[in-house]
Amino acid sequence: MIIDRTLGQLKVACKESTYLIDLSEISHMHASSNYSFIYYKHKYVLASKTLSYFDDQLTDDKFIRPHRSYYVNVDHIEKINYSKREITLRTGKVIPISRSKRKMIKSFFSGVVIKE
Repeated sequence: MIIDRTLGQLKVACKESTYLIDLSEISHMHASSNYSFIYYKHKYVLASKTLSYFDDQLTDDKFIRPHRSYYVNVDHIEKINYSKREITLRTGKVIPISRSKRKMIKSFFSGVVIKE
């Protein structure tokens, strides 16, 4: 898997296909053992990489890691509830915020306006 910054795409090679997914279309990523589910356009692809693999590749301000099992695209966030420690995406999916990441998330969004 490679992120092509010039095209703004993630290349995901699976058994029989290679997917070219625009980074802006990815709503979130979820870890499951040594695999990652990459959700985009109300569908997903299963990648044979851990989320840690993406740590060095998702370095811009568009993706945050609110929990060890999730990456979230900030452009797909509908609301953040700090008391419940959760992020709600525009799709309705609720992503947990770990206790250790809560302060970082709050700090990150203190100067960011979420688009409607």
